[in-house]
Amino acid sequence: MDETEAETSGQLQAAEFGRPMLEQHFPHVARRGVLMLNNGSFGLTEEFESFADEFVRLRQVDLNYSSLEAIARRLRVRPQQCALLENVTIGVSNILRRLLALEPPGSQVLINSWTYIAVRMAATEAGEAPEAKLQLPLKSGEDVLRAELTALCRSRGIKVIIDGAHAIGQVPNLDIEDIGADFYLGNLNKWHFLPKSVALMWIGEAHVSTMKPDIVSWLLHDEVLPHRYSYLGTRDTSSFYVIPEALKFIDEICGGLDRVYEYCRSLADEASSYLAGFWGTDLLPLPADMQAPFMRLIRLPQHLQRPAIKKFAEETRFESNMWKFLAYKLKMDLLILNIEDSLFIRIAASIVVDMNDIRLVGDTMMRLKETDFVLD
Repeated sequence: MDETEAETSGQLQAAEFGRPMLEQHFPHVARRGVLMLNNGSFGLTEEFESFADEFVRLRQVDLNYSSLEAIARRLRVRPQQCALLENVTIGVSNILRRLLALEPPGSQVLINSWTYIAVRMAATEAGEAPEAKLQLPLKSGEDVLRAELTALCRSRGIKVIIDGAHAIGQVPNLDIEDIGADFYLGNLNKWHFLPKSVALMWIGEAHVSTMKPDIVSWLLHDEVLPHRYSYLGTRDTSSFYVIPEALKFIDEICGGLDRVYEYCRSLADEASSYLAGFWGTDLLPLPADMQAPFMRLIRLPQHLQRPAIKKFAEETRFESNMWKFLAYKLKMDLLILNIEDSLFIRIAASIVVDMNDIRLVGDTMMRLKETDFVLD
């Protein structure tokens, strides 16, 4: 059945992933001519215009809640225990400040050696933050590690915050409540195709009554938790209100989250295997069940390692300079990360990427010289 027949019969035909998806449904991205291999940072879509005064005053709170209900149904959580925020880091900062204000003097925030840098900064700003060391290669699988650490902390009266920034839309059958944490946060603009930026903050029932936003505004003392977070001045929160459309896009245009998962996971596997083989390197040593389904870290070719590592040690902004080189000179949106004194490239296999893009990355990196890669 071709597209015309499918439309005539009332059946929806799922769109083809890769270049056709990019050009048909993300034309503003396609026009830039950039290989979008970093979907995990900010997603794919543009920001919207701000809303008018009438919208903010009369419709914003209700629309916020209806959007929250839509994603809460998808994730099987109660909207009364959730709030929409701009991103995970804002939520973690808010939670830490509220908790420390209520905890006895001298309470500390425990982080680990792989805590995301912005979350680490929020923790250290909130107070003293001792660090638990987690060395590579990790032996336990993600589910075991998460369950063991959560149970251990809870048994000792330690409240647990899960930074699930990449999980929603990427981790299959995600059961937030079953994890057993006190707080769970995840971004929606990364793998649920929302405009940047929007995140979900889930709050355990024991903390619902005490959680309030850092910004003091009109609904600070509202009995309904999500309302407290839905009217915080004149922020442009338009991205919050298209959650139902994003879910519709996943279901109808993409053919469902399972189809997205299968494509992106398979592409990530094939792409990482190809690049590691082509470059004669390897992947970051993680157990298979700790690999992010759509994202991989591949060690860069040896001839690009030595001078860049030296630059990493000497210049705090070198990582940013490398990103500029890749984005502006090579037209590739990629991340280069320094992990235990070795450089890795992070690829994010999204629905607008295919193996032709990956082969281009492989060839380009092999052709680079040390003098090309290291910017002065």
